Amino acid sequence: MHYRSTFDSLSVAVGRVAGCVALAALVLAPAQVTGQYTSSPSILTLLPVEATLSIGEEHAAELTSDDFEYTGELVKAFAMDGEQGAPVTIDVLSESFDSYAYLIGPDGLQLEADDDSGGACNARISTFFPQDGRYLIVAASLTGEAGAFTIRTDDRQHPPAEGPCGGGEYEDDMLATLAGIEASGAIAVGESVADELRSGDARLADGSFAKAYELAGTPGQTVVVDLGSRAFDTLLLILDPRGEAYSSDDDSGGACNSRIEVTLDMQPHKLVVTSFGSDATGLFTLSVSEEAGPMSQLDCPGLEATTGD
Repeated sequence: MHYRSTFDSLSVAVGRVAGCVALAALVLAPAQVTGQYTSSPSILTLLPVEATLSIGEEHAAELTSDDFEYTGELVKAFAMDGEQGAPVTIDVLSESFDSYAYLIGPDGLQLEADDDSGGACNARISTFFPQDGRYLIVAASLTGEAGAFTIRTDDRQHPPAEGPCGGGEYEDDMLATLAGIEASGAIAVGESVADELRSGDARLADGSFAKAYELAGTPGQTVVVDLGSRAFDTLLLILDPRGEAYSSDDDSGGACNSRIEVTLDMQPHKLVVTSFGSDATGLFTLSVSEEAGPMSQLDCPGLEATTGD
C-alpha cells in the first residue's frame, strides 16, 4: 500500500483539473507534503471517472498521452459500487505496458495498490469491500507508456497470466541495468541479510538506489524472498540466471514490504533491492525462506516527499 505525496502530482492535478485548487490544497495538507504519513484522502480522487463498472465485467480502455499523470504514471479512473464484506478481484491486463492498480475507498483513502500479482506485467487487487459505498479503481502504466488495456472485475480470482514481465524498450533497458549491477554478496535459503541502501549505491533509471545479491540453491526448489524496511517503501526485483526476464514486487509482503516466490535454477538468480520512488535510503532486511511467513502488519514508513519545479 502506498502513501506517496509529491509536489509534482499536486501541480499536475491542479493544472489539469479545472476548479480543484482548493480541494487539492486540502488533499495534500502540510504534514503530508513534509513526508509524514497521514490518513488524508488520495489526490487520485480528483481524477474524472471514465466509466462505472460492475462485478463480472471486462471493460476495454486505453491510456494515451492525453491522460492524467501521477508520479510519472499515466492513469485512468473507474468507479464501482461495493457492499461491505463482498469479495472483489480487480485485474488490469495489458500487453502494451507494465500495469499498476490502485483502489480508493468511499472516504477517499487508498486501500490497496499492486503491480504484478496478476501474473506477467498485470496488476491484481483481491480484497473484501470494508464498507458500503462507491469505490475508485485507478488503472496506471507504471512506466508511463500508453496503450490498450482491459480492466476486469469479479468476485473470484482468475488464473494469473503466465510468463515473466518482460518485453518492450523499457524492459530491455531494465534487464541491461540489472545485469550490470555488481552483487554485494550472496544469500542462501534460510538466511537473512541486514544491510542499507546508500546514496553511493547503483542507480536505476527512475533515480532509485539499488543493491544486488546472488541467490543459489537446489535447482527446482521453490523459495520465498522477502524484503522489508522501516525506512522506505521497498521494491524487490529478481533477475533470472540468463538475464532474459525479471520479476518485480512492491507490497505483497504486507504494508510497504515486498515478497516474491521464485523457483531456483542451476545458476544463481540476482536479487535487487531498491525503493519505490527515487532517492530513498535506509536500513532493510532481505531474507530467503522455504515457506512464506506472516505478512507485515506495520504501517508504511513516512516517505520523504520528492519536490518538483
